[in-house]
Amino acid sequence: MIGRVKGKSNPLSKLEEIQNMVTQRNIKVMAHDLHRVALDCYHRGEWQQAIEKWREALDLYPEMRMTDYYLGMVHYDIGLIDTACEYFKNALAKTPEAPAVLYRYGVALYDHGELDEAQDCFEKTLLKNPNSPSIHFYLGSIAHIKFDLNRAISHLESALSINPTYVSAMYLLGIIFYQRGEIYKAINIFEKILGLVPSHAAASLELAKRYQQIGEVDKARVRFERTLQLYPNHASAHFLLGRVYLEQKRYQEAATQFEKALELNPLDAEAVCHLSSCSLALNLTERAKAILKDGIDRGLKLFPQTMELKALLKELENGR
Repeated sequence: MIGRVKGKSNPLSKLEEIQNMVTQRNIKVMAHDLHRVALDCYHRGEWQQAIEKWREALDLYPEMRMTDYYLGMVHYDIGLIDTACEYFKNALAKTPEAPAVLYRYGVALYDHGELDEAQDCFEKTLLKNPNSPSIHFYLGSIAHIKFDLNRAISHLESALSINPTYVSAMYLLGIIFYQRGEIYKAINIFEKILGLVPSHAAASLELAKRYQQIGEVDKARVRFERTLQLYPNHASAHFLLGRVYLEQKRYQEAATQFEKALELNPLDAEAVCHLSSCSLALNLTERAKAILKDGIDRGLKLFPQTMELKALLKELENGR
């Protein structure tokens, strides 16, 4: 009897191996086809269809590398940050240290408030891409939140050395300079922002407040007025412009601004007090009383300054 030749392969096993390889290849092709369809849906804004196709692709071929990444992207876009974080985490497990995945995972973690984890992602990404202004911006923002202002300034200045017109980095740097008491540096930055983006409401408002802080009342007034031309329903801008007019003894104009501020924010006790003061300055004592009474009625249980309003009203009723 002739025995089996040692080491010779079994033809049936070889055939099964080939069939398995063909099957796996077909599965990969189908998964990649689904991925391309999902990408098309994503770029058309058909996000739910994209999610469904990417999930089908993952079911077919779980090892597919970038599908988790794109599922993270689309869930982030629709505001499901928790789910986005899970998909980015899965993508990172398949492609460790991939800069794009690390960056997007860092952004999602940042938005989710997980600052230490986000910082770790951004720092790893920065090692691979040191000239990314957005990574420096996020690291600067995290440092700012953690009150590490020197580190924040360092990262923001790095971002601006790479992209001098990075407005978000400029704005945050201006805020930090203000917080450090470097008012003129802050003013310089807010002026530069408005040179680049004249419609930047936050920078316009900050610039007006800083002008007011250094006693440049006319400049502050003009800037508040420009802010309100852009955003007429900005309650804080109305209130602050009212204070400027009040300081300039332009009582009727101040009253108009405080009235508008109260329309937009009915529980602004300071606006109630200032509006009452304007009425007194205009010799409208009964109106001043009515304003205070209305403020007390609306805010009796809602703002702590109610006692102050009551005291002012008592003074008026006593003829002071």
